[in-house]
Amino acid sequence: MNQPLVTVITPSYNQGKFIEETIESVLQQDYPFIEYIVIDGASTDNTLEILSKYTDRIKWISEPDQGQSNALNKGLSMAKGSIIGWLNSDDLYCPGAIKRVVETFQQHPDISGVYGPIKDIDTNGNVIGEYLSKNFQYSLLPHACFIAQPSCFMKKQMLIDVGGFDETLKHCMDYELWMRAGKNHKFLNITLPHLACNRNHTDTKTNKQFQTVGLFEIFRISFQHFRYLSKYWINKYYEFYPNTNLVNFMELLKKYGASPSMPSILSLDRYSDFWVSDHFTFRIKNTSQNPVKYIHLVGRVRPYLDNQTVSIFVNERFLTKINITGNHFEEVISLTEHPDLSELEFRLISDNNLVPTNYGIQDNRSLAFLLFNLLPYSDFEFEIYNHLKKKEKAIGNSKDSYKNSPKVASKDESKNNHKVMSNDEPNNNPKVMSKDISKDHHFLLIKSWESGFWCQMEHVSGELMVAELTGRIPVIYWGPDSFYSSDKPLEEDAFSMYFLPVSNYTINDLEKPNYTFYPSRWNHRNLRLPDTKKLENSEWVSSHRFSRTENVLVSSLHLRIINFEKLINKNHPIYGLEEHEKHRYIYKKYFKLQPFLKKEIENFYSKKMKNRHPILGVHVRGSDKIQEQPQLHQLNKTYFSKIDEYLKNNPTASIFLLTDSEQILAKYRKLYGEKLIYTDCIRTPDENVSTHYGLPKYNNKQKGIDVIKDTYLALKCDHFIGAGFSNVSLAIYRLKDWAKGTITLLP
Repeated sequence: MNQPLVTVITPSYNQGKFIEETIESVLQQDYPFIEYIVIDGASTDNTLEILSKYTDRIKWISEPDQGQSNALNKGLSMAKGSIIGWLNSDDLYCPGAIKRVVETFQQHPDISGVYGPIKDIDTNGNVIGEYLSKNFQYSLLPHACFIAQPSCFMKKQMLIDVGGFDETLKHCMDYELWMRAGKNHKFLNITLPHLACNRNHTDTKTNKQFQTVGLFEIFRISFQHFRYLSKYWINKYYEFYPNTNLVNFMELLKKYGASPSMPSILSLDRYSDFWVSDHFTFRIKNTSQNPVKYIHLVGRVRPYLDNQTVSIFVNERFLTKINITGNHFEEVISLTEHPDLSELEFRLISDNNLVPTNYGIQDNRSLAFLLFNLLPYSDFEFEIYNHLKKKEKAIGNSKDSYKNSPKVASKDESKNNHKVMSNDEPNNNPKVMSKDISKDHHFLLIKSWESGFWCQMEHVSGELMVAELTGRIPVIYWGPDSFYSSDKPLEEDAFSMYFLPVSNYTINDLEKPNYTFYPSRWNHRNLRLPDTKKLENSEWVSSHRFSRTENVLVSSLHLRIINFEKLINKNHPIYGLEEHEKHRYIYKKYFKLQPFLKKEIENFYSKKMKNRHPILGVHVRGSDKIQEQPQLHQLNKTYFSKIDEYLKNNPTASIFLLTDSEQILAKYRKLYGEKLIYTDCIRTPDENVSTHYGLPKYNNKQKGIDVIKDTYLALKCDHFIGAGFSNVSLAIYRLKDWAKGTITLLP
């Protein structure tokens, strides 16, 4: 029997760390008829140096490309083999894989694709799991991508017949190919042994992009091929974007999943506080392949205007007229004519206007309505919208979408950044939906405290206790003065990046002109600004604030639960408890991690800790803590005797190390070797640098994620040794009801 030529294509970009091992896994196959092609996208690391070593054994080119799909299509056009394998530049073939695949094709001449089980390996090549592939069933494809891409080999003719790889996709080109090819071609799953190794490391596209590009490309290709979106993927969406709604979904789909041929916003003549003028314009990119057919508008008319009539023009031609009444409106406008132009200009002219100066506010704009969402749809996108709108318990009703809508592109730089009329601007807190806010509501606004993460959380705990004692509704806002503030600190609350909201209200709901505030320096216009007088806040410290009648009490001073101990009623659940038990009550009741964080913690535990018990958690402070604790070096030396004693009694034990110091990590790695477990958080190089403000490239959100991840992983340890002066160690003590003798806090 003639032996077919197998062509293996490897798309590559800056994977010099792994690509040589990938190449060797192909060249060491025991099948003699292999053509190996590497398509490199002009790597800037040592990839080209490695490829040069194999010039006589492989074909390779290095030039800029348009992404992975483009590289694969280049390789396909160069391929001479009748069977094509696709191996990414960090993955491996298992010994004997290609020979088994060829034999399978020869035994089953009617099939077009072969795939099978794979191993999961880590950065160092250690096996950390496996995936046992399922038999091919086309009807299951919209629910799961059950073909492991590194293991899949396909007939070249089939790839040519179906049109190769979709170059509009950046993440799910393999999944889309199975959907497209599987309609009319047979795929066969073969059993163990494994065919390939999939390398799981932090820089993979799956780890970096699945939550954004990957997931929304799946929605696009599923609907493209099946006109159906699976509950499995919708539930996955909810894991990443809890409590969002249909409008949010459609905006994210356009942002991450739309093909370049879909209509998009070129410019949006909207103010930064979401108001638009009475002569409002926006421009849409239009294509002949997927022309814009609908415009989806979501907004509201303030109580200042009872109603609004809006005339809509497209390229200066009248289209339609809409009437807006009440607090909320949502309109989907159909374009009766579809001009064959690459750009469309829309002008919305409103009959009524609002001039804030007429209400005593220094703002001379002429305003028409608040516009929170604007989405141009092609027929395909509108089909998805209607599909989900009809789907029971799918993405949710978009009636209150303005409350948590992501922003769309705007032309804010050409306008003044007005904030005076922004009390009802969109709420970025996903928990909050439409609500009736009365003048009689009483809130406690808990602002950020400039300190480390768990010091801030101790401040929050104390103020949540105040909320319970006063019956006020707590609202947390970590703004510009927080070490963990977002990239848009005046618009987004940093606390909600990590935890679910503690109530159904956010700072947006407190910015009411008719509300009263205490201390008196606060008002509805400055609530988001840093408190420059927090240390002079004698008004707030005094206990008479418990009888205040203002709508909003504002707290930015660090007070602990112990400060209010004498005010706790005997009927309260924490009355008579120890201080750490009081904290545990507050933590358990209010601090619920965002789903993405819970998942990240569980993934690390499953991969690194689950099979390593017993585990001793050890928290060792370094960095700039020496400035607060002059005896820190001496204290840190005392850890070793306690660790050695633990290992003597538990010789199979592992150590989970929490530290902010690279020097301390290096020392522990040297002493404890493979027993040591630690996360890849960013650490400081020396004692003169703080993780809070000494590492300019350390993203604020990532700082918080790193602290939370280490803290909650420490709770999974069997024993713990920490520092009694450290807020991290204290948090670990408070968060878990440790059995007697299992936790030690050094003085």
